[in-house]
Amino acid sequence: SSGINADYGSSGINAEYGVCTQPCTRKRPGGCEHRCAAKCHPGTPCPVTVCFERIQVTCPCNRRQVTSLCFSGATFTPSDVPKFMAKLRSVNIPLTRGDLAEVMKSGTVACEEACRVEERNRRLAEGLGLVNVAVDSVIAPNYSDFLKDQVKSNKAFVMEIEDQFEMEIDRLKKRNEKADNLNKVNCLYHDFRPMNRDRRRVVHELGEHYKITTQSLDPEPHRNVRIRVDYLSAVPGVRLSQYLLVKRSFVGSSKPVPKPLTSAHGDAADIKMTSLVLEEGTPVVADTWEEMCEDEE
Repeated sequence: SSGINADYGSSGINAEYGVCTQPCTRKRPGGCEHRCAAKCHPGTPCPVTVCFERIQVTCPCNRRQVTSLCFSGATFTPSDVPKFMAKLRSVNIPLTRGDLAEVMKSGTVACEEACRVEERNRRLAEGLGLVNVAVDSVIAPNYSDFLKDQVKSNKAFVMEIEDQFEMEIDRLKKRNEKADNLNKVNCLYHDFRPMNRDRRRVVHELGEHYKITTQSLDPEPHRNVRIRVDYLSAVPGVRLSQYLLVKRSFVGSSKPVPKPLTSAHGDAADIKMTSLVLEEGTPVVADTWEEMCEDEE
């Protein structure tokens, strides 16, 4: 509006525009870096209120990241938890009570299993004398017989899905590298084109090895798969399309195992698939419970 850049002086009053009604731009009292944002209050200190600016909070190892509110200036007791949880829900932030307590206590969130696995792998790499090499990169994933058959009969399609997965993982990484803490995103989505049941199963099963969640959407013949890529998603040490070559290298050749290929592309996603396990331990994947029931008939 007009007058935003006018000179209001220390009184907060301008001869042409009258009393300033813009938010105060001074730093908030209480320790955080956010602006006061209260209505202009010339000649008086900034009010001490709770800061509700969005922030990104990480675990101590910086692997896990969640969105929270700043809450600077707040006192936190067990009786305050419902009030703060209600505030988080009102702005669509799905923070758990445990994470909220950790944020209020230490300004971080707790590490999770993936963090512990990464630390274990780091120590294992040190013990094996591997320098700047991820342990996962020298361990081939345990791909199912279904996926192995698919890469033999339909390798071009498998490579297409691998490339798309890696493009999305890379896109999320690059987007967050360029963004400040307030604009980082937790995940990205991509919808594949409609495909038949076997191809959807490839996407579902392969997604597990990339730590990508998947869901089938829409009725036939337009049924497709949506993928969700987040900060846990990662390229496995050996791509499915490389698996047989790597296995042959181990079994009957003295040639070194080829390095995992990386996609040359750069840009593509909630949601869990329905997954059952037979008594023998063989994973069975279906798009819906109805399809699973059809198999059993």
